[in-house]
Amino acid sequence: LSFWLNPNVVHPINYEFYALYFNAIRKRIVVDLAEGTSKLTISKEAFEEYYVDYIPKAMQDAFVKKNLEKLNKLKKQLLVEIKKTETNLLKLL
Repeated sequence: LSFWLNPNVVHPINYEFYALYFNAIRKRIVVDLAEGTSKLTISKEAFEEYYVDYIPKAMQDAFVKKNLEKLNKLKKQLLVEIKKTETNLLKLL
């Protein structure tokens, strides 16, 4: 991901969008590029040559606004509920 987030890259990107994008295609990247038997590695050179779809910045931003902002809000709500549950559990001790 850090290679693609390099400021020298010509196309503007939304970092949140591409973090999710690379996470979504991670298994495919490993299958396509990884070498080794016990510990798989991907060379920088192989990754530099790997084709990655460029989604126009406006579409990236719209996706983040529609999907990730809602997801992040739900994650925060979940963390609050987890903390409440832990607090209630500790009260039993």
